[in-house]
Amino acid sequence: MKKIEILIIFVFIFTFSSSLWAGFTVENFNDAGSWPGTSNYTGIATFSENDWTWNSVSQFISGGSDYEMEITGAAPGKITSYYFENGAGTLYFNAYYVSNSGSTIHVYYSSNGTDWTNAAYRKAINTSSSSSYSVAINYSQAHYIRIQADYWSVRIDDISVSDELAPVVPTVTVASISNITKFAASGGGNVTADGGASVTVRGVCWGLSQSPSLGADNFTEDGSGTGVFTSQITGLAANTHYFVRAYATNSAGTGYSEYNSPAEFTTVDYAPTSVTNDASDLNNVFANLNGTVNCDEASTTVVFQYGVTDSYGSEVAADESPLSGTGDQSVQASLSGLDENTTYHFRVKATNMVNSVITYGGDKTFTTTDNPNQTSTQSIPVATPDPDPIDFTGTGVTVDFSSVSGATGTDDITVNQFNEQPTNLAGLIGSEIKVSNESYLFTNHTGFTFTSTIQFLISDLDGINTDLFADMEDGAETTIKMWKRSEYGSGEFVEQGLLLYDDGDDDFNNTIDDILYLAGINDFSEFAFSSNGDHSLSVILSTFTVQYLNESPVLCWTTQSETSNAGWNIYRSQTDILEEAMQINLEMIPGAGTTSEPTDYIYEDESELIENTEYWYWLESIDYSGLTDSYGPISLIIPEEGEEPGSPEVPGIYGLHQNYPNPFNPNTEISFMMKENCIGELSIFNVKGQKTKTIFSNLSIPKDELIISNWNGKDESGKKVSSGVYYYKLRTTKGNFVRKMILLK
Repeated sequence: MKKIEILIIFVFIFTFSSSLWAGFTVENFNDAGSWPGTSNYTGIATFSENDWTWNSVSQFISGGSDYEMEITGAAPGKITSYYFENGAGTLYFNAYYVSNSGSTIHVYYSSNGTDWTNAAYRKAINTSSSSSYSVAINYSQAHYIRIQADYWSVRIDDISVSDELAPVVPTVTVASISNITKFAASGGGNVTADGGASVTVRGVCWGLSQSPSLGADNFTEDGSGTGVFTSQITGLAANTHYFVRAYATNSAGTGYSEYNSPAEFTTVDYAPTSVTNDASDLNNVFANLNGTVNCDEASTTVVFQYGVTDSYGSEVAADESPLSGTGDQSVQASLSGLDENTTYHFRVKATNMVNSVITYGGDKTFTTTDNPNQTSTQSIPVATPDPDPIDFTGTGVTVDFSSVSGATGTDDITVNQFNEQPTNLAGLIGSEIKVSNESYLFTNHTGFTFTSTIQFLISDLDGINTDLFADMEDGAETTIKMWKRSEYGSGEFVEQGLLLYDDGDDDFNNTIDDILYLAGINDFSEFAFSSNGDHSLSVILSTFTVQYLNESPVLCWTTQSETSNAGWNIYRSQTDILEEAMQINLEMIPGAGTTSEPTDYIYEDESELIENTEYWYWLESIDYSGLTDSYGPISLIIPEEGEEPGSPEVPGIYGLHQNYPNPFNPNTEISFMMKENCIGELSIFNVKGQKTKTIFSNLSIPKDELIISNWNGKDESGKKVSSGVYYYKLRTTKGNFVRKMILLK
């Protein structure tokens, strides 16, 4: 290593003129020192007594054989030297402050000796003891150097130049940010060069400004040495933008990733999650709305929006609102005073109270039931362990309680009987071949415990094949299963067991009628029945009618549900004896298979029939196994020519009107007016009774308002249908109507 030692041993004469810091002139050199020779330093540095110039140098101070130069920042003070031609090396010097800490010393470089805009080094001098400093020099052409103080006085000495590079701060890059949450993120960096000295610590620093640093911001310490490192950034605030720089420290100082290219990211905001669940406890006027909300660690208000459309229009607060804490939480709200047999939309809405972020659950619907066909409320003395059997008049239900405990006084128990299949056949009940068109809802109010035997009059159960009970003994098992679920209209049914038979001769339930019963029932809710045996429950037929339209009998029937129903045959006779009837359809009319939804059918009897003659009609359903069930009969008298009995028109303007034009090609208008508010569906059927097009469904129809709908002669897939006879049927909650029309191309 080559090193030039420069001792500033000037003796100068200074005079004060108009300005204290106007400048000084070197008169001579102290003979105690001299400039070293230059023959051994060609290419590194050349010095002569004229190489150093100065401004605002207040004094040279002699200390033994060493001399110091004091430079004052107010002018500012500076010393300048042309000291090397080209190459690389290190400038060394000692410095300390004279009067105040916080003095700053700068090293500048210039290619022409006049332009000093580029700072190669900047260091605050915070000690009154001499400290050594070094500045790396690496240039390919001749340069000038300047050492300058600002604001406070600084003394320097022992200026020298070496051809060996001094350590510099490490080189480091910052990694992109990942795994961003509300309060934390992952980052890191890569120390690509150690600067000539061991890296003692490395990490990242972050803050709200673009150039975070160790002194002003948060930071991590993630090991030492060069190479890639990872960092965990914690203690953040939600929904806040941060800047991140990587750093690495060695003996020369701390190096940062590029000032103009920090990593930056925004933390996640508070945001609740909302899920709408199925409604429960449905009846004709009531429903419980259910949902799940994760409030994301912030206080959250929860409401349910609801209405007859997905625009909602009404809100009700959840019982649990406001929520706090973590994890999924169940929420519920009760609705009462609803319209019967009406479909409602609803969804859960969660609002974060920290930042007003709102999230919504998905849209769900529920339909209130019709009024129960029968309702009975009876009082039970819950303080009596073994009360007498209670007959729920009109429902066909008797409950024989035992082991009653846990309450005093009385409790009112209500039994609702519905002549319809339960909705949402979830669980194993959905795999049963036949589900009864009958369900019950039992409710009680006091939290007492009990065991009971529930008894049902067979005469009040729809679709039961009573012939199968002819040879049964009392207490024998039937093939009819009883099911229960805890929430009306929602959740899975759980099998309770097979119903047992009793012929009623022993006055089992204060009646001589045959009954079915099941013991061991210890809580109440919704009950339903099913069978995989021979009981006639596979098709639930709700309507079967015949009308004389356009000189032909037209049969219409609607099923509430079907299970494994392959199709239909129609039989006709001039007597009411089925054995004398003949099948009139040439091909089986396709059934709906298995469905819990209502299905409509239409069939036109195009046979030549005798005027003023009464005809009887039967339906036959055929399941996939070949088993059949018969329905009917219904009858019709064929009118004389010109008469049209059996028209579904109501007096005046109410009802379903004849389409116009008729015949038509390809568009026609269908109009109707209802006398009462209702919900309706308008559908088109071909002559085989197959549904061709649904014009509308689940439409809220106001009373006394003329409704006009259009049909463009296309089916559900948008294809044009062929010429021929078609039927249009209006099915409403207040009645059903059908008419015939002709498409003529």
